[in-house]
Amino acid sequence: MGFQWSQLSEDGQKVVLHKFEGDFDLPKWSSEQIASRSKEQVSILVLDVETTGLDPSRDQVIEVAIQEFIYDEQNHQPIALGDMYQGFQDPGFALSAEIKELTGITDDDVRGQHLDFPSMQRLFDRAHLVIAHNAGFDRPYLERLMRGQYKDMHWGCSVSQIPWRRMGYPIAKLEVLMAFHGFFVDAHRAIHDVNALTRILLTKKDGEYKYLKSLYERAFSPAHHIQAFGSPFEKKDLLKKRGYRWNAAQKVWHKTLDASQLEDEQAYLAADIYGGQSQARIQTIEAFDRFKKRV
Repeated sequence: MGFQWSQLSEDGQKVVLHKFEGDFDLPKWSSEQIASRSKEQVSILVLDVETTGLDPSRDQVIEVAIQEFIYDEQNHQPIALGDMYQGFQDPGFALSAEIKELTGITDDDVRGQHLDFPSMQRLFDRAHLVIAHNAGFDRPYLERLMRGQYKDMHWGCSVSQIPWRRMGYPIAKLEVLMAFHGFFVDAHRAIHDVNALTRILLTKKDGEYKYLKSLYERAFSPAHHIQAFGSPFEKKDLLKKRGYRWNAAQKVWHKTLDASQLEDEQAYLAADIYGGQSQARIQTIEAFDRFKKRV
């Protein structure tokens, strides 16, 4: 399968990108319509946070953006947009030059600003699922921000729970996916990234909402965290290529995968890594515990 460019010219030599500013095709539902929805019509949130660094135990959230849409579980399709929230939070100190360059957020943007927690809570109270592009980053920040109030919320990850490569895209980086889908946004802001991810998730492929359906099916299933203890040193490149990451503290290669992949992974480890019976340690992760901070 070749790469799936959505705006490829007829001669195959050019791709045209259009700026996207949040003009979705779905109708917008009022709060009253959302409140009176049927049980098959569930609220899904697309969320992104911008932060002062990469450590959720220490660094601060400076922007939160959330887009709600209503998903019909019975017919496997989105039917309406819900509410949108965006807000800044003053971290109490000057932003680093790196964060300013990465996000386009300035000290003036956040100075004296506070997130509207009641508005955020209303969205989370009715949400069936929260989706983030790399949920393993966003979820720990959000749970700390909300003081663990939504620790049993189901989360979905649009990086790991959609088979992008199999669908014709080389990597799951959001900017790359935007280009393949024929559009771009401004700076790497939470509001722009949420708009972009929502636009992609609500895109039909071959007449179906394949991205959203794939993620939705995986988001409510358990997963398995595999630690390849005792794997031979010379097998490290194979493990890395297979998607394992190195934990220097525990000195082990590890990865998390869906339950449907476990049998094949165990067979691979036994045959290609251990040369016999697998010595890997496997921990089951319940669906609502996915993407919490792990090793």
